[in-house]
Amino acid sequence: MMVRNKAKKIELLSPAGDLPRLKTAVAFGADAIYCGLPQWSLRSMREIQFNEETIREGLSFAHERGVKV
Repeated sequence: MMVRNKAKKIELLSPAGDLPRLKTAVAFGADAIYCGLPQWSLRSMREIQFNEETIREGLSFAHERGVKV
């Protein structure tokens, strides 16, 4: 019987409540970011500082660097 060692890559998933935190997470090696707009987030309203413009900028920033959002 042949046993295959299929090691799965661990993905570093980081939260981001605003654009500077998203950029910091990307800079420090996050593979994926989770974030949201206040009206669709389970985090408190004070923690979320994204709006449509900044979340678009964050998406572009992350995707250009191969990071999932």
